[in-house]
Amino acid sequence: MEIDCCCEFGYELQLVIPYAYYLYENNLLNKTTSSFMTKELYYFSKNHEEKYETRKYNLPTVPNTTPHVKELNYDNYIPLLTNLYIKMNILYTINHYLSFITNLIKNGGDLQLTL
Repeated sequence: MEIDCCCEFGYELQLVIPYAYYLYENNLLNKTTSSFMTKELYYFSKNHEEKYETRKYNLPTVPNTTPHVKELNYDNYIPLLTNLYIKMNILYTINHYLSFITNLIKNGGDLQLTL
């Protein structure tokens, strides 16, 4: 299945990405397409295309097309914010250690660094 999203950013975060992640987890996701600078949001997609320069008010083609309903159907949704949060923390930690090691090497191994 392919996800093609040129909708508002909030809709994409709330309705499209969790559905795309559900498809990915169930080996049903073939391709994702969205606006520029969204590759990190779709980190799980092996085939992501950043196609749209601007966002438009389009309803996404997912089970829940709008958040403006009394109840959303979450049968085909897997929240990935926890996974994204963990990934970002790992990247932050790695970046912190790499920065420390780089500064250590630049200072000739002197441990008296101001961080």
